Amino acid sequence: FQPTGAKITKQELWDNYTYFLKAVLPYCEKHGIKLALHPDDPPRDLGGVERIMTSAANIDRAVNGIVKSDMLGITMCQANYHIMGEDVKDVIRQFREKIFFVHFRNTTGTPMEFRETFHDNGDMDMAGLMACYVENGIDVIRIFDALNDVKNMKVAMEATTKAGAI
Repeated sequence: FQPTGAKITKQELWDNYTYFLKAVLPYCEKHGIKLALHPDDPPRDLGGVERIMTSAANIDRAVNGIVKSDMLGITMCQANYHIMGEDVKDVIRQFREKIFFVHFRNTTGTPMEFRETFHDNGDMDMAGLMACYVENGIDVIRIFDALNDVKNMKVAMEATTKAGAI
């Protein structure tokens, strides 16, 4: 990648996103295809490109404020919402009808410097988050990241089982 100095503004991104939704969602609705919006990762401007999917308010605008559709929802990447500074449980409650699947991952840091962690050593209460999903009736595919370690898989499965999600 070679930076060119070109800039893409937030307004250009919103305009392009709106154009995309208006062009694609009618076909999604016709054929039963769900679109799940993932927040910007990382949730900050990057390489001359401003970012717009960097807060729960902007995600709400993106899935509820432009085109109304049952086929438009979110990928609940809880690590991103945490790094944005959002209360992840509040985000789960706010978007419960729009969560199409979950990236069940933990993280630590800030938007400028963060890293994903194993489930049991990041900043978030993973068992509490799993319970929040269950309490809010969210029974969707959960992608458990960073499970390349048997101990970490055990922590994830215990939290899932304890919350009644298995």
